[in-house]
Amino acid sequence: MNNWKTWIASIGLCFSMSSAYALPEMIKNYQQLVEALENGNDVKAIIHLDLCDLDEDSLDETLLGQVNQAIDGASTRFNFNQYVKLRLNNVDTITTSQSSLVEQSPGVFWNLFGRLSIYGEPNRIPQVHIELYDPKNNASKWVLNFECGISNGRDGNNTESDDDGLVLYYD
Repeated sequence: MNNWKTWIASIGLCFSMSSAYALPEMIKNYQQLVEALENGNDVKAIIHLDLCDLDEDSLDETLLGQVNQAIDGASTRFNFNQYVKLRLNNVDTITTSQSSLVEQSPGVFWNLFGRLSIYGEPNRIPQVHIELYDPKNNASKWVLNFECGISNGRDGNNTESDDDGLVLYYD
């Protein structure tokens, strides 16, 4: 009698632990993102900057060369712990942001700000805005803007470009 209780307890323990090791669920479009957020899922975004289109118009050639070298293989992550969902200029939009202090040189701290916006229109490509800001001098040191297609997790994504550096998922 004691054996079957142990056996049932073991099976129950296995079932309860299996959800903790579930594979992440990939988000492939705006509507899936809305559903995941509204269901309370912990949505994350990994952005492979070298697979995104950099807006080069706002950079001088020296900085552009440095940025292109720096983003080769670079990635960053956004969490959707705090986000805003709204309709802006007749376009449904979900935006999240993050900010952190970076020590530029010993004792000199700058603010690194990032914003990710994803749009409800299929032809609008998600945008990433990254800015390095000097709070002491109240000046922006540089601003980088990227457009990143949403990846579906496979090579040869279903979008028209190869720039699908935005991976959205939840656990």
